[in-house]
Amino acid sequence: MKKSIAIFAAALLAGIGFPTSAHGVSAPTSVSVESKSLANTALDQAVVQVTWAPVTGAVAYSVSATATGQTARAGSPSSCTVSLCSSTIGSLSGGVIYDFIVTAIDTNDNQAAAQAVKFEPKSIPAAPAVVSIVTVDGAINLTWSAPSTSGGLALDGYVITDGANITKNIAADKVSDSITTATAGSTYSFTIKAKNALGNSAASTFTTVTAVASPSAPAAPTIQQSASSITATWTAPAANGSVITGYKTYLIDNSGNDVGSATLTTTTTASITNIAAGTYTVKVVATNAVGDSVRSAASSSFTVAAGSAANTPVFTPTSLTNLDIGATQSVSVVAPSGGTVTVSTNSAVCTYSAGIVTAVASGLCTISASADATSGFAAGTASKTFTVKSTQNIVFASIANQTLPGTLTIAPTASSSLVVALAASGTCTISNRVITFTAAGTCTITASQAGSANFSAAPNVIRSFTIAAGTVAGGSGGGGSTGGGGGSTGGGGSSGGGGSTGGGGGTTTPTKPNRPIIIPSKPIASPSTYFATSSSTSGAASARVSGSSASVSVKIGKPVFATLTGLKAGTVVMTKIKSNDGKIFVLSPKKVGSSKVFSSSVIKPKKAGTYAIIMSYGSVTKTLKITVKK
Repeated sequence: MKKSIAIFAAALLAGIGFPTSAHGVSAPTSVSVESKSLANTALDQAVVQVTWAPVTGAVAYSVSATATGQTARAGSPSSCTVSLCSSTIGSLSGGVIYDFIVTAIDTNDNQAAAQAVKFEPKSIPAAPAVVSIVTVDGAINLTWSAPSTSGGLALDGYVITDGANITKNIAADKVSDSITTATAGSTYSFTIKAKNALGNSAASTFTTVTAVASPSAPAAPTIQQSASSITATWTAPAANGSVITGYKTYLIDNSGNDVGSATLTTTTTASITNIAAGTYTVKVVATNAVGDSVRSAASSSFTVAAGSAANTPVFTPTSLTNLDIGATQSVSVVAPSGGTVTVSTNSAVCTYSAGIVTAVASGLCTISASADATSGFAAGTASKTFTVKSTQNIVFASIANQTLPGTLTIAPTASSSLVVALAASGTCTISNRVITFTAAGTCTITASQAGSANFSAAPNVIRSFTIAAGTVAGGSGGGGSTGGGGGSTGGGGSSGGGGSTGGGGGTTTPTKPNRPIIIPSKPIASPSTYFATSSSTSGAASARVSGSSASVSVKIGKPVFATLTGLKAGTVVMTKIKSNDGKIFVLSPKKVGSSKVFSSSVIKPKKAGTYAIIMSYGSVTKTLKITVKK
């Protein structure tokens, strides 16, 4: 019988003895799919077996599995008996629904496909996703999200482990858990796996953490006593994974009650003063970021005798402000005993009355306080000091408007006789109380006195004035074509005073740019007697003054000018011409342009001798010495 079946199957596969339909081969029927995945089958290695009834006339079969987003898979070569054919398909994704299609093929390559059968291959689950891990007092809280697929099987739960001493099985409907068996101060690295009937998923790893808890209780403190004061010391306890940030020290009376508030400290030592008569113990609490420890065991008891409590007067405010003469400030003084406090001062400097201190003279004010002894407190004293200073002011007269060029000496004084400091801004500078005018504009001088051990700072005094450009001096007369003298207001007619070639003395006229100005303090002279000026540098000799001075030699009538380099744009430069016999002529100030180069006016000396072009800006003066030869 087995032999006949085998022959039948071979004939079926070879297409011998089984006639085909006139219209081609028929589609397979009775198609079914079942999982063949073994234990711990990976998520992308699921295996199924597809079975179907043999088709008359079919000589071969094609078996395929397809799903959206997945690689199409083909079945293994078909294996058929008289009543059943089968094919195995592997490398499928667990938990994904595939369409399984069986196609029959005859000798003429006619094909007929069966209706697709949907089936979900089975595998282990996908790994759960880690969400967070948080350490709290005595616990580590873990949170995760369910796996993206359970592998086509029901999720049985999760396994959490640190790989050493802690392993927990968690129900499938949970996505969080607390580990309460971790040792505070120890470091942990937890993993989590999802599981189903085929096995556990790949592991997901939580961030490594250190388990924390509030500190352990400190050991009982030891006590050092001095009259009504004690100093408690103790050993730092285990921090339990979180740094200890401080301690609370409790004074406890003989009835077991706390006395006042805890004394706070960041060290393992605490002092408590002014303890009333009685018997006490001390307990300590350690604190970290997690919280407080339990209280330590009590210290040995100690007794404060009656009348031994410190009674040092307490000042409010604790630090007193320095005062000017005549000023006041409020000061209160109380004794820990609640008794009377006597307050006194060195009355030559300050006085005290009804909580008010008044400054009466410069010097050091001392406020002394004393408290009488009581049945529970000893006598006590304390004192505070502050400085009393005299006031001062600055005497600084107004400054009249000034005219270029020139300087002005000022002499502000302070009522304290201390030195007054001076600062200038605007179109002027000041040094050793001498103001130098640098350009037309506004000059502002600020006088200040910062005070001393006996004087408070004086209020600043500010003086401003205007600096005007200089003017050309008028002539003393004039001459017409036939002579004549100009008066103070002008010349005469053609035969008398100034005519077309003469000139009458008249009122002064504003200075034109680059025209010489005669310093009024010098004898009046005409600059044209000594030199001519020009704006053209053609054929002129030039010299750059890099240091404080430079020299150049020219012949009479040879144009010459000076240059300065490296100046800031906008710098105002004053220029003076010194003639061969020492007369000074001032030219109008000029500003340095964007080239940062200053060029003086061009002069043509008319007489032999030594001339100078003197240039100044701020506190800097540079000179070009010109030797003029015949």
